[in-house]
Amino acid sequence: MKYRLMIVGAAVILYGGSAVPAAEMDEIDREIARLKKEISRVQSQRHDEAKEAKKEQVEFESYRERTASRMASVTRQTDSIRMLLQQTNRHNDSINAALASVTSRIREQDLQRERLREVILRAAKTLQGEIDHFTPLIREQYTGPTGYLVGEIEAGTVENTEAFYRLFRIVWDLRTVCREIQVVEVASPIPQMRGTVYRLRIGSVFEAVVDMKGEKAFLWNPADGGTAGWVAPPRREDAASILAAVRIREGKTVPELLRLPFGTYSGQGEDGSDDQ
Repeated sequence: MKYRLMIVGAAVILYGGSAVPAAEMDEIDREIARLKKEISRVQSQRHDEAKEAKKEQVEFESYRERTASRMASVTRQTDSIRMLLQQTNRHNDSINAALASVTSRIREQDLQRERLREVILRAAKTLQGEIDHFTPLIREQYTGPTGYLVGEIEAGTVENTEAFYRLFRIVWDLRTVCREIQVVEVASPIPQMRGTVYRLRIGSVFEAVVDMKGEKAFLWNPADGGTAGWVAPPRREDAASILAAVRIREGKTVPELLRLPFGTYSGQGEDGSDDQ
C-alpha cells in the first residue's frame, strides 16, 4: 500500500494534478505488484544466502577440526619415524665403529700377518654377535655368510685381504639393509600361525608377521635385557595396520598414514611362554 501511494503521488505530480486515467492506474497497480514480487524474491534470496553462509561456517569449523586432528596424527607419525631413525643410526654407529677398528689395525700392523688375521677374526666374531641382535629376516640373510667367513679365517683357508674385503662387504650390505623396508611372502615361522604369511621389516628395529587377512599378527620383540621372541601386538587393530603397510609397500593400495606398534613389549613368545 505504501509503494502504491508513492507511485500514485508521483503520478499526480507528473500530470500536474490532472485526473489519472483508469488504464494508467491499472498499469501502476501492475508495476506495484511486480515490485512487491521482486522485493519478496530479494528477501527470500537474502534469507537463503544467510542460511547457506551459516552452513558453510559450520562445515568450515568441522574441516578445521579434522585438519587439526590429521596434523596431530602426522606429528605422532613423524615422532615415531624420528625415533626409528635414531635407533637405526645407533646400530649403524656400532657397525661403523667395528669397521673403523679393523681398518685402523690393518694400517698399523700390515707386516704382522698372524696378528692381522686375529684382528679380522675378532671383528668378524663381533659382527656375528651384532647380527644376533637384528631382526630375524636380517639374521637369516647374514648369519650364514658371516659364520662361513669366521670358519675360513679360523682354518686359515682365506687370505687376510680377501677376508677383510668379504667382511667389509657384509658390513656395507648391512648398512644398506638397515635403511630399507622389506616385504616377503613366506611360510609362517610361528607355530601359532599356519600357512603363508607376510613378513614386514622396517630397517633393523622392526619386524612383524601378519596373516593374509590381517586378522592375526606377531611382532619381533628384541631382547633388551631379556630373551628376544615373537609376541602379539598390544592392540587388536595392529594386525590390520601391518597388513595395510604391506599392501602400501607392494603398491597395491593408496599410501596413507598408519600407526604401527614400534617398541619393546612384554608378553608371551611364539611357544606361549613368557621367556620366549
